Amino acid sequence: MEGKCTTIKETAIIGSMRWWYEAIVRGMGGYACDPTSEKSCQFDSKAYDEEYKQHLKANESKELASKYALEAGLKKVCPACRLFGCTGWKRRFKILVNNFEGTFTQGINGGYSGNFEIEFYEIFNVSDSEKWLLYQTLQIIENYGAFGGKTTRKPQNNQVGKDYGLIKVNFVNADWARKSDYNETQKWIETITENCGKSNNKNWFNFRYYWVIKGEYLDRLKMNEIFGLDNKGNVVTGEDEFLEFLRGNRASSGKTGSSKKIFSFKSGNKVFGYVRNEQELDIIKRKLQTKIKQDTSPIITGKDILQIIQNGRDENV
Repeated sequence: MEGKCTTIKETAIIGSMRWWYEAIVRGMGGYACDPTSEKSCQFDSKAYDEEYKQHLKANESKELASKYALEAGLKKVCPACRLFGCTGWKRRFKILVNNFEGTFTQGINGGYSGNFEIEFYEIFNVSDSEKWLLYQTLQIIENYGAFGGKTTRKPQNNQVGKDYGLIKVNFVNADWARKSDYNETQKWIETITENCGKSNNKNWFNFRYYWVIKGEYLDRLKMNEIFGLDNKGNVVTGEDEFLEFLRGNRASSGKTGSSKKIFSFKSGNKVFGYVRNEQELDIIKRKLQTKIKQDTSPIITGKDILQIIQNGRDENV
């Protein structure tokens, strides 16, 4: 197709879902690995084989032996990898994207605008807690976040630009997500995390330290001021590790880049981002208060959103 995008890639949608899913797992007190790192999860096939043989020797059925063997093989696999897959363990579901009702445009500001359907198919057994958490992940993306990899591209001042990644979700059938709840899922996450025996990197996205402001927009120049940059994007502050974290960095030869940590949407009328701890939440709140209108909605944190979900409230604050 001459390099032109005429469809939406399922892998891109799954990648975005996983990024948010991991963050929510961490926000609920669990461990979720970085699947791009050398220390990402792997299914322990050796432990699986040994456990399976041991239970067969004890004259247990193949079905029961397989059950215990799976538990052994998955012992070090985080909650996110159990659903989305890792080395030796396949993703538990697949999706099909179809029924496009919109337009694809090309070029630097190209993208898709319109409606489409995503069909979820359960390939292997998906637990009730995983279904519940995936449902909540999509709800959170719709109400408080965005999808995709172009969310940081923004116009300056009053120039016309596009907002990428804003979605509206219409669930045709979400009954499968109502068989669990927040407390049940949190216990499931904590049990798996304890078995993994691993801890999250402080720089990974933890939804607990997420923040969002509705009814506000920051253009690139205002965000540059928060990042400690001038109008041309040059650093004007001294060494500041927190600001370096916020503004990210571009990938260079042999090095992996990292995204900016503040995202702003004019059409969606919201600004959001994430930091790494409570102290940084206080810092970013003070920085934002100098850039936003006095009548803007208050800053909502990921902790607030999780509390709303736990209490069973569906309204969008």
